[in-house]
Order: sequence, then structure tokens, then C-alpha cells
Amino acid sequence: MTQEEANAAMQAAVTANNVSPDNANVNNWSGAANSMWNTTGQTGSYSYGGNSPTAEIYAEDSNGDGIPEHFTDSNGNGTYHDPWNGETGNVGDVPLQQTGLGSTRTLTYNQ
Repeated sequence: MTQEEANAAMQAAVTANNVSPDNANVNNWSGAANSMWNTTGQTGSYSYGGNSPTAEIYAEDSNGDGIPEHFTDSNGNGTYHDPWNGETGNVGDVPLQQTGLGSTRTLTYNQ
């Protein structure tokens, strides 16, 4: 995904009010995923949760206030990928949110 495509995807989620324009708070997880996914022109959709989620997002709480400041993607093997800066690392090396919704958000891809 190019930077332009990523910007368009995020703007679609903000325009649909699924992501706050002020602080990037996600107001609706499946709505945000679907708003962004729709910009790719691919088929299918995402739903939040599910018995066998196909995507897991880690909520990083870097300052310990219980509110995640950043989200990274699970690689499914105890590591994460940060699409913002391109880094990959071990999940245990980053502080994760421990309150509220917990440290992960799960999404299920529906074909």
C-alpha cells in the first residue's frame, strides 16, 4: 500500500465517523476496518471479534494511563508489525493496554 492509498483509507474511516479526526480514537472497529478496506476495491468485509478471528491488533499503552496511544498488527507468532514505521518486534517488548478492552482487538474477515 502506498502512502497515498493509506491516507485515503484512513480518510475514509474518518469521513464515516469510525475514527475520530481529533485523536485517531477508533469509534467503531468493524466500521473503521470496512471503511478502509472498501478503498482497496477488494471483496469481503470485517466484523469485530468472532470465534476464530483472522486479524489481531495490539493496543500499545506507552504512558500507562490505560488508553492506547498506538496500534500494531499481530504477525501471529508473538511478534508485531508496526505499519506506521515499518518495524517488527516482540510483543513483550512493548507496553500493552491492560484495562478496558484489554491489550488486543480482534477482527474477522468475511469473504
